[in-house]
Amino acid sequence: MQGGAVARALLAHGLEVTAFVRNSESGPAQELKALGAKLAMGTMDDMQSLEAATAGQDVVFSMQPSGTAPGAESEQAHNIASAAHKNGVKQIIHTFVSATGWREMP
Repeated sequence: MQGGAVARALLAHGLEVTAFVRNSESGPAQELKALGAKLAMGTMDDMQSLEAATAGQDVVFSMQPSGTAPGAESEQAHNIASAAHKNGVKQIIHTFVSATGWREMP
């Protein structure tokens, strides 16, 4: 997973990482925690969890899950940007792969 790979690379360079996860008990989440990441649990549709996760952060790396419909993806990107803006995040790095295989955007 791209988000996990980025988090592991940042941790390996001694940076503080907060990983936003849907399930803090999952294997990948626990692996990041064992490497030193702080876990924040929620979904990209839940503004309260996004605001809590972005509080105190300088940079947000957003990797949206694949398979998300284009309309939902736009809404989630807006939610992330809104939460980050509210909390004074200085930089957002946004990446996604959910449109792979689409010939036309609906």
